[in-house]
Amino acid sequence: MKKFLGLTVCLIVAFFSNAQKPFEGKITYTVDVTGEGSEMMGAFMFNSYEYYFAENKVRLTMGGGMSFMFGTFIVNEELKTSYMLMEEEEVAYDMSTIEEDEESTEGTNPPKIEKLNETESILGYRCDKYKMTVIEDATTTVTYYWVTEELIPKSSKKIGTTSSLYIDGISGFPLKIVTEFDGLVMTQVATEISKKKPESSLFEIPAGYVIKDFSESPIADFGE
Repeated sequence: MKKFLGLTVCLIVAFFSNAQKPFEGKITYTVDVTGEGSEMMGAFMFNSYEYYFAENKVRLTMGGGMSFMFGTFIVNEELKTSYMLMEEEEVAYDMSTIEEDEESTEGTNPPKIEKLNETESILGYRCDKYKMTVIEDATTTVTYYWVTEELIPKSSKKIGTTSSLYIDGISGFPLKIVTEFDGLVMTQVATEISKKKPESSLFEIPAGYVIKDFSESPIADFGE
């Protein structure tokens, strides 16, 4: 369970570069899990998520399953702030004070990344296919990425909600990710892209919200 939750968070999508005019807008993804035990996963697994991008700002909202526990994430890289918003409680949990734990590399080999000789058009964007293989504690996880260089948000791998997604050796923005592990297959694919610039209010804490430290949030102890 811990490993699965970690993968779902780590594989929520975003890679960044400054190769062209930065993308500003909204990208909607759907998530599907198949394989042995997928029915049980469906009870809590989110089945969609939305990213809003503006210059140096990101908003992430998940839908379905137990996504209500995660609320909405807003990040402002310029101000170096990140919050998790809980609408019902009208609380904004400050995530900027979270210290990143140094992960142990024991039992883990460096990921093997291959650029495959395959392309696919996703929502009109040409995507190159990559394969990443990770072996950890005798468990092999294979992830396929379909990435485009025609659509690149201006943001950074240091942004909290996306930092764990930046992978050296893969160039582009992923519109589709398929991960195979423990007999399960998780597919994430972009189903809608809007180039309408998001309202600035989407990246702000709504009036009346109480700000609390993330340690008081309902998911502060996840994965411990």
